[in-house]
Amino acid sequence: MLIVFGVLIGLLVIGLAGWFIVYAPRSSAPKLATTVSTRSIKVGSISRDFIVVVPDEVKPGAPLWVVLHGASSRAEHMRFITGYQFEELAAREGFVVVYPDGYKQTWNDCRTEAKYAARTEGIDDVAFLNKLIKQLVGQYELDSSRVHGFGYSNGAHMLYKMLAQSPHTFATIVANAANLPEPESSDCVGFSVPTPVMLVAGTKDPLNPYVGGSAGNRTNRLGEVRSAYASAEVFARANDVAGAKSNANINSVDGAPSRTLVAGNDGKRHSVVLQEFGAGSSTPVRLYTLKGGGHVVPNSGYRAPRIMGHSSHNFDAPIAAGEFAELLARNSK
Repeated sequence: MLIVFGVLIGLLVIGLAGWFIVYAPRSSAPKLATTVSTRSIKVGSISRDFIVVVPDEVKPGAPLWVVLHGASSRAEHMRFITGYQFEELAAREGFVVVYPDGYKQTWNDCRTEAKYAARTEGIDDVAFLNKLIKQLVGQYELDSSRVHGFGYSNGAHMLYKMLAQSPHTFATIVANAANLPEPESSDCVGFSVPTPVMLVAGTKDPLNPYVGGSAGNRTNRLGEVRSAYASAEVFARANDVAGAKSNANINSVDGAPSRTLVAGNDGKRHSVVLQEFGAGSSTPVRLYTLKGGGHVVPNSGYRAPRIMGHSSHNFDAPIAAGEFAELLARNSK
């Protein structure tokens, strides 16, 4: 009897430990002056789904944000792991947000070692996103030069593929938890059209190593990636805004990149530092480094499962992305 009781206690402890590392609370969608609908579009012989969020008042020429989920996920999941912040911004500022669904919960990105269904089955996600964007821009009279991409993990890598193969689709891209693959792990060519880029990376990401190296895990190998900083440098060189490294001082504006402490104490856990190449130019590259941050989309409205690493609540990536795009729009006038 004691043995059985001990086994039961052991199983309970294991179960509680498993629950502790995988559980993540899910908040309800806020009540906003928007219409949220699930639709589909035919691309070749395949019907593709997406969720579109349209504010009650959309002015002609408004922007469009395309928000891409990670692998083993869906559009609905991306809504709440971004804290519904894009929808709150859309309701306040009058732009449209679309959350496309990947093929079998995956995207066909550039990584040659990825075994995702979208890649192994040769799904043309570039065609899907371009057709979807064209439809929404026409339907709501949006500005095709103000289409912005925001991606997480596999979705962020899909944005890299769009920059390589369809460089005029997005005015800006924002990539979370996705260092660029090394050339030997990628089948995408270089980036030919300068595009503003914002990268968000955690130093304790368990799947996307901040310092570079092997991405993924033993059961899901995703090839070799560059470091977060080296990834930013690739885009800076493509945008012709790379230069001498700045000194170590906070808020230095000498050289490139400039360095700014955004939150917390410099060098300490939970701090956020921005390094920016080409600040003030039309094609800057930003790298936000989250000290101790995990494989997450950092925002104050959602805590990721602990197995994905630390969720940073003192930095909101969707809000920073919106501010980045708006700053560029103002500077271009």
